[in-house]
Order: sequence, then structure tokens, then C-alpha cells
Amino acid sequence: HYLLGKEFTLKTDHKSLTYLWETKNPTSRLLRWAMKLQEFKFKIEYIKGEDNASDGFSRISAIRRQNPCNRAELTEEETGNILQEYHMKLGHGTPSNMKAAISARYRWKSMYTDIDKFYEDCLICKKAGRQTINTKNKVIETSRANELWEIDLMGRLSDRGKNVFVVVCIDHFTK
Repeated sequence: HYLLGKEFTLKTDHKSLTYLWETKNPTSRLLRWAMKLQEFKFKIEYIKGEDNASDGFSRISAIRRQNPCNRAELTEEETGNILQEYHMKLGHGTPSNMKAAISARYRWKSMYTDIDKFYEDCLICKKAGRQTINTKNKVIETSRANELWEIDLMGRLSDRGKNVFVVVCIDHFTK
């Protein structure tokens, strides 16, 4: 662990965590947490949710619901013009290049599908011989945090020590 042997301050909006060491009759789960956390030297500092910078990620969808008109819906003609402009600007760019460039400025529901179709229908790209290879992997689109997670586990990285596994968790919306 990166934090083993180092003193640090844990800043959290998890109020219950601040009482972990003070509770007189902890549950078995709290006892397990406390035992695990005793390996570390740290202070717990409570920060109210709205004052906690990381809390903003959990509030993004609520803000969008409060302010649904922050983006105008693009018409089919406008999306077609955007696709044409970026495809030409990128010198008949590949779908991945178009997705990166367009998504920096625009968003619409079927954007990735529209980009793939536009590329496949381009006569110049067909004549040039560039072909897209359709794979079974599709772009995964999510509309809110915690809707879809990917979790990978890698290990046994070493025969010595306790820390021999790596766990990677990715929330598709916030990645």
C-alpha cells in the first residue's frame, strides 16, 4: 500500500467514519473495518458533502435534472454538417479520430453510431481502401454515474508480501 507507514489525513463526507473509534458496541463489520484500518496512521477529518470537492461528481446528474436546457438538441441537418466538417477537417479521418474531435465540442444520443455510419458511407474512404473492422465490442454509453462499472483483477504479482493483487474499477460515466 502506498500509504503504509505514512501519516495522512483522510478527508471524508462519510460522517459515520468519524465515529468509528468512539463507538462502544461496534458491529462485527465495524470491528473488521477498524482492525483493517489500524494498519494505517491517519486522522479523519469530516467535510460536509457540499463543501467536499469530490462530492461534485455524485451531484452531476442532479444538476443536469435541475437544468435540463443547458444544451440545445441538434437537428439531423446540424449533426450531418458537423460530421461532414470534421471528417473533411481530419483529412477523411477514422471513426476514432472523429469521435475524439467531435466529442470535445458536441454530444447527441446516437453520436458514436452516426460517426461510424458516416465513415462507412464515405465514397472516398471506400475507394482509398480503408475499411472499418466491425468487432463485437461496441461503445458503451451511460447517462449517469454508477450506472455501469467495469472491474478487473490482476494478480498474483509477487510471491512475497501481502499486496500481490491489483484491482481496477472504472465507472463508465466518470472515466
